[in-house]
Amino acid sequence: MRALEKHKLFDKHGNRQLKRSDKIFIIGDAANCVKDSWIGDMAILDMVGNTIDGMVIGNHELPYLTPGNSFSGFYHYPEIQHRISMLMNEDLIGAAILVGNILISHAGLSKHYATGHKTSEQFFNAIEDHWKARNFNHSWFSSVGYSRGGRQKVGGIFWCDFDNEFIPTDFPQIVGHTPRGVRMKGNALCIDVGAKNIDTEPFILEIA
Repeated sequence: MRALEKHKLFDKHGNRQLKRSDKIFIIGDAANCVKDSWIGDMAILDMVGNTIDGMVIGNHELPYLTPGNSFSGFYHYPEIQHRISMLMNEDLIGAAILVGNILISHAGLSKHYATGHKTSEQFFNAIEDHWKARNFNHSWFSSVGYSRGGRQKVGGIFWCDFDNEFIPTDFPQIVGHTPRGVRMKGNALCIDVGAKNIDTEPFILEIA
């Protein structure tokens, strides 16, 4: 909320200062899901559907959907599990968001997985099909690359390392997951500046 107020997206009373058509999304890892993070995790997840219009799952929330795809230090909170399930049932959480022709996801979809799909809409529809079928073991979701300690060459949409694994697709993407500041690779933009950094200017996309 401090970041949203700082950039005048909300006033000091928590009132939204955006046009109706403007949307705010979290692109994953809203919750730390580690020991003693329960209060902060719940506070952020409670914003989704209220202050925040929606979010995509990050690898930190992923173990609540597929326990076998976890990370070091993950700590299970039943309350977080329940909240994520509620948000999924309300279609406020997904694996990706399509804004115009821009595919927005947590870690990005590398060209390694682009066979058979040429446009962002094709990819988004295919991702949505697997997501709605709760097919969380699909390689797009479950693959963890060497850079993140996994067994695959390239990580999937929750795990792909932007610097070491990501190969740009023909369509534009916006991703997070790999902190090192804002940078581009081809037509893909990584906006992960690192946790707790509220000094970065907000990214405002104007889609005709």
